[in-house]
Amino acid sequence: MRSQGATKQMTTVIVVKKGIVRGTSIEAGFLESKNMPSDLYDKKFAKSFDEVVGRVATVAMIEGEFVMLAKLTSDKADAGMAALVPDGMRAKSITAINPADRVSGLIQAGDHVDILHTYSVPRDSDGLSAMSKTILQNIEVLAVD
Repeated sequence: MRSQGATKQMTTVIVVKKGIVRGTSIEAGFLESKNMPSDLYDKKFAKSFDEVVGRVATVAMIEGEFVMLAKLTSDKADAGMAALVPDGMRAKSITAINPADRVSGLIQAGDHVDILHTYSVPRDSDGLSAMSKTILQNIEVLAVD
């Protein structure tokens, strides 16, 4: 049994050492290399720091997770926020007037929200009334503040 285990081929893979938030440019300090049996290796796993460092995470990654190349931007360096916007989609900034308009920190990047438009309409006798209309549903929040 021991002689069979000793001859196993090993492959180096890159693993998340410190959790990585979506949209983060990946630094070497977030990663570590580990050996795994070659027969368990998948070509989707990153094998070197050079393949990963400087790219942007398109999804959150947790400690101990194998770094998969599909979870990173295709290009290194200045991908920025554009890397998080799926092909065929657009991002739009919405300005909040005060902290209450930002829902006091309850909305985070990655959440899905509905966008409502609130406006005033005249009433018959006593002034204006507020109305709201849903204009977009299930919209992903890319960043807050």
